[in-house]
Amino acid sequence: MIFRLWKPGDAMARGVLDIPYPAAGEPVEPDAAIVPMNGFDAAGYRLGYGGGYFDRTLAVLRMRRPGRPVAIGVSYELARLETIDPQWFDIPMDYVVTERGVHERQDARLALLEPPKVAHRPGGYSSPACLAHELATGHPAE
Repeated sequence: MIFRLWKPGDAMARGVLDIPYPAAGEPVEPDAAIVPMNGFDAAGYRLGYGGGYFDRTLAVLRMRRPGRPVAIGVSYELARLETIDPQWFDIPMDYVVTERGVHERQDARLALLEPPKVAHRPGGYSSPACLAHELATGHPAE
């Protein structure tokens, strides 16, 4: 996998499964990678989509810069398994984010982190602005 910087308006190409990606630009090595998961276990190992792309990419990037990128798996609690029976080439996630919260890998196990104490600011945004509407044609926000 090759990572490139992207911003709204950049030319996109279509890849495997019709997934858009930046069509041009210099490759970059990310500090963090958000990784989709079909399932995960208590040690932070994941079931992906069967290609092994993330595991191979994370392994190469971590040989160049140990500990980077931070791997953040995204899934649902109902996809939690006792074990996925990881193979030698599987890379565990540093964090797993589900609807229950953020789980951090500690001593080869995932631990649920306490939610941050955030003061409520009336009128403030709960998250950064989403620019996804700039990708979809015919979106109501256009």
